[in-house]
Amino acid sequence: GARQLSVVRADALAFLAGAAMPCDLVFLDPPFSERLWQPCCEGLQNGGWLKPGAWVYLEAPRGTALPLPAGWQVHRAGHAGHVQFCLALPENHP
Repeated sequence: GARQLSVVRADALAFLAGAAMPCDLVFLDPPFSERLWQPCCEGLQNGGWLKPGAWVYLEAPRGTALPLPAGWQVHRAGHAGHVQFCLALPENHP
């Protein structure tokens, strides 16, 4: 029933270097071997991609340190099998 939804499948860093389309929710699941969590999170935060109150969901191999940008808070975290997940609130969250 979502009316305003956009799904983009693209190279994350190239996409984040383009014109920002501010989002309410971002699912970030980069190829694990590329270790793109930090540059993607920074690109989201610094590039104007996150609306006030936005949430960012991340996945990574279990046991991987997720270097979130300063000011981001982990709202929930857990794991399933070999994957860990994190729901983060960027610093612009009310």
